[in-house]
Order: sequence, then C-alpha cells, then structure tokens
Amino acid sequence: MGIGIVEHPAEPLEEAAASIWKLPIVKALLAIPGVTRRRLAQGLFGAPSPKPTDIMVINLPDLPLDLRKWMTRSELPKGKAIGLNQAGQWQTGYLKEYPPAFCGALADAIRRGIDRNPVVEKPEPSAEDLKRWMAMTMTKYSDHLGTDFAR
Repeated sequence: MGIGIVEHPAEPLEEAAASIWKLPIVKALLAIPGVTRRRLAQGLFGAPSPKPTDIMVINLPDLPLDLRKWMTRSELPKGKAIGLNQAGQWQTGYLKEYPPAFCGALADAIRRGIDRNPVVEKPEPSAEDLKRWMAMTMTKYSDHLGTDFAR
C-alpha cells in the first residue's frame, strides 16, 4: 500500500481558470479508493496570507487530525500577497515555501503512514545507487526566491 500527498493551490472558482484539479488524470486518481482531496488554508499554519490550498491525500486517514494539531491560528490572517514589494520583488515569492507547522503536519501523517506498513528486508543499495542519491542531495539553498510564473 502506497502513501502520498500532492499539494497545489486551491481550485479557483472561475470556470475557465486553469487548475490541475480539473485535469482528467487527477479526477481519475481521486476516484481510487484511499485517495481523497482536502482543502485547507496555509494561513492557519503560519503563512502571512490565507493561501487556499488543495491536497490530494493517498492512504493517510489521520492527516486531518495532524492538520488540526499543528494549526498555529484559529482565524485566517488578513495579509495579501499581490503585486511587487518596495524592492521590486513579487510579494507571492515567500508563499512558495510552506509554513513550518504545515510541514510538521505533513511529516507526522507521512511518518504514521510509513509506520503502518510492514518492514520487508531488502538488499543493501548498490554503490552506484548511493552515488546517484548523494548527487541529488541538496545541501545549499539560495536566499533568492525565483519568479513564480513562466515568462
């Protein structure tokens, strides 16, 4: 049994607006037993604006409890992330990062989901696999947030 979470901005109310939640493949995935969709506001987890978000949840039935436990606010923040700031950067840039409390909720749910699955002994990874995985490990992060749109 697999587990997983897919996060994307909440589906817009406008009929013609683009959204992954309107794609046939996403709708097909949501029809599979154990796959659900939840709406939340990242503002309840510390984001400075409401940031409505939909998540596809795969075989993590306790996620709503974890989300409730990790909330840092009971009311949505009033902040807005529209346009450019005084430095000329898009105010939506900081919304690319999840609030730490949201990360904590997701981590708790995923850990519990992993713990529910039996451990099966497997051979040690090959030296080639370890080298490939080490090359993919990110150890340095930039202070710069890139654009959140395509040009």
